Amino acid sequence: MVAEPVALAWGARQKRIITYGVDVSPSITFLPTGGSFFKYALGQVSNTGAEPPYTHEITVAPSLRLPSITILEHRIGEQSHGFRYSGCLVESFEASWEADGPLECTAEFAARRMELVSQLPQAPQQLGQPYKASHAQIILDGQSYPLAAGGSISLSNNHVALPRGADGYVQGHVASSIDIEASLRIYYTSPDLVALMLGGEVFEVQIRFVRAEGDTLEFRLLGCVASVEAPLSAEDTPVQEVSLKAEDIKIVAVDGQPSY
Repeated sequence: MVAEPVALAWGARQKRIITYGVDVSPSITFLPTGGSFFKYALGQVSNTGAEPPYTHEITVAPSLRLPSITILEHRIGEQSHGFRYSGCLVESFEASWEADGPLECTAEFAARRMELVSQLPQAPQQLGQPYKASHAQIILDGQSYPLAAGGSISLSNNHVALPRGADGYVQGHVASSIDIEASLRIYYTSPDLVALMLGGEVFEVQIRFVRAEGDTLEFRLLGCVASVEAPLSAEDTPVQEVSLKAEDIKIVAVDGQPSY
């Protein structure tokens, strides 16, 4: 609820609450089983291939209006109901994984409106299995780093809300410049990553999840610079924290789905 307390004009100690409308910002956390959702985070997708496996290249859309999605939340109980969030745009997105765990995604949305619903459709069955950290291959500046303890990739579309309509809801959102960051925890085996930081090098990072032949999900971070922390430890295996800032991002999924 967007509201503001305003002092009464006749000098009483009470304040009146003036309401302007409602801002709607749903969020979901899920385990991706394919790459189709990422087109909503970046904005555009190109599908290629006449037969399986098909390749889907997802890139940052030049348009300031990204594709929207409707989210229907089920609340099951004695009186089942749900909430429908319409006109949802991905405001921020994070994909993360830990050693021996699954790839997990969290999306924060900027929605136009919400409404209570009582008719709930049957939820579809899950298609495929989640990606796992054991599937991950990390390549920085052309060099492979198979020993990784985990990591995350995040982006923000920095939407700006349009003015409110008569119903109190915003009339939409416009995307601004995108921010792209990543963090990797890599076992320290050489000074190469520290040297990249000291030299101010710009390089490419590939994080690829391989479930099977012809079944991959790859994050490509372009124009990266690195900040590296490499603490010494007398007890644990040395792990370096690599923080990345990127100019651009591309996600390439290969699977049996003809198009996203």
